[in-house]
Amino acid sequence: MDYLLANCTIKPPNDVYCNGKKIAGVLADAMVQGERSLVCLGLGANLNNDPSSNEEIAQIATSYRNETGNQIEIEEFLIKLLIRLDLKYHHLLIGGGGEEKEPDHFSETT
Repeated sequence: MDYLLANCTIKPPNDVYCNGKKIAGVLADAMVQGERSLVCLGLGANLNNDPSSNEEIAQIATSYRNETGNQIEIEEFLIKLLIRLDLKYHHLLIGGGGEEKEPDHFSETT
């Protein structure tokens, strides 16, 4: 299953909006230790919840389920997200540019 949504945009620096409502956010914390640079990445996404049932956030938040009417299998979503992040990271390590290629250690299980 693909988890693509139409009408989504990035609101800098770290929010994802779908049809004008927040659906996800990303936080990155970077640090340098000697010769190494480290980044800790945090991701949050509204998947199966219903923000419209909470009047405090109903006007500003949405979820994948609200946008599509489909329930997400959380484990499957997480596996596909981690696989995609791994592919993007590998692509970055080899210098970006060109077509993304699957790393040797990659094996999709779903």
